[in-house]
Amino acid sequence: MPRYRFKTEYDGAPFRGWQVQPGEPTVQETLQRAIATVARQEPVHVMGSGRTDAGVHALAQVAAFDLEREIDPRKLELGVNALVAPSVCVYDLERTRDDFQPRFDALERRYLYTVLTRRSPLLAARAWFVPDPRLDPERMAAEAPLFLGERDFRPFCLPREDQPNTVCDMREVSVTVADGRIEVRLRANRFLHHQVRAMVGHLVEVGCGRMAPGDATRVLAGEIPGMRHWAPARGLALERVVYPDY
Repeated sequence: MPRYRFKTEYDGAPFRGWQVQPGEPTVQETLQRAIATVARQEPVHVMGSGRTDAGVHALAQVAAFDLEREIDPRKLELGVNALVAPSVCVYDLERTRDDFQPRFDALERRYLYTVLTRRSPLLAARAWFVPDPRLDPERMAAEAPLFLGERDFRPFCLPREDQPNTVCDMREVSVTVADGRIEVRLRANRFLHHQVRAMVGHLVEVGCGRMAPGDATRVLAGEIPGMRHWAPARGLALERVVYPDY
């Protein structure tokens, strides 16, 4: 069976996340239904590089699927984009090797989280507005490197049975300031359930003075137990998934 892969960009607001959930709108189900219609094949299973949570966006989620026969990738891409909701699109659709696995072949994932320091009608649906005047991006930037390296991030996630290994190799956590917003970029070989939102929530807590500088190290060491402060999903976007050949 020929295998195809593609990138997909989506606004996560209308969806209950990536993964199919009975009776709920999801990105995976939307794409599967459209591909099956264009390919005239039922069923179609779309494999993603990861499972974004409800409300989380993506600029370049990577996915793959098998068909029973060859179809011109360009025609397939055009047909799928004509059927999916306005909040989803696919691009860079191509034939790939039969053993390509979007999840396990990925070298790293990159996320962007946007925090607003002033009101923005255009960005409000895709960012977290923090009106606290004490929010200091310099304190956030100083705290960010404490997350770097290969560490057990169990204190910064919601553990799941299908993710017993909670060690991640964090390669970048950077904080930059733009006009009225703070952008937090994170890069790692893998991420855990709610991990990015917990890490950004912590940075904002430090930036607002509600947690002390250096507390990330204490949380990772288990010295500060308890639930983390979760940044809302709407500010998070999967920015890129890196592969050796895609």
